[in-house]
Amino acid sequence: DWPVGSLGAGYLASVHMLQYMLYTLAAAPLLLLGTPEWMFERLLRRTHLRGVVGALSRPLVAAVLFNVVLIATHAPVTVDTLRTTQVGNFTLDMIWLGSGFLLWLPVVSPVREFRARSAAARIVYLFCAAALIPMIPGGFVAFSPQPLYGTYELAPRLGPEGPSALGDQQFAGVLMKVGNVQILWAVMAVIWFRWYESEQRRNRQRRAVRQRTTAPASRP
Repeated sequence: DWPVGSLGAGYLASVHMLQYMLYTLAAAPLLLLGTPEWMFERLLRRTHLRGVVGALSRPLVAAVLFNVVLIATHAPVTVDTLRTTQVGNFTLDMIWLGSGFLLWLPVVSPVREFRARSAAARIVYLFCAAALIPMIPGGFVAFSPQPLYGTYELAPRLGPEGPSALGDQQFAGVLMKVGNVQILWAVMAVIWFRWYESEQRRNRQRRAVRQRTTAPASRP
């Protein structure tokens, strides 16, 4: 994952945030979408985790745990501890990927029973869990008057025109606050349009059934 992995591991907080977004908003949903239902079912049977996954995929549980991971993995003590070793970096990546799976299970789970029941519920869930709540910690990072992360504060600057530690951190905070908006609104729009099309199809089918049932009665 060079150069993103190298820059995020010890040079730029903004690239660290970009890594987080790639794992949670791109890699995780794409992996879920690419997993066939039969494969996911077999994995659940072999690991005996159906009950656990069912409990974690409830929208409220998933939203709370996703944001707990977001805050915990961006706390200064966590970043400064894990970013110092390759094992720590790998651990952080896997935690982010796992939290991404958790976020998207109620929306695009290969098994239908783990998804939120309605399109409206999925839209509201995504907006609250991944757009609204992350603005709060993102604001703390963006508006902090001093660098929060020793790892990035002490890192060599990338050339004479490279961003300062505080400027880099502020950009990272902005990414946390609004960098996910385009992806989330695109997904919510797709969910809404699919729901609208399915409702239109059902209405057409109902009208066709009513016309077939009433047509004989209207003949002289």
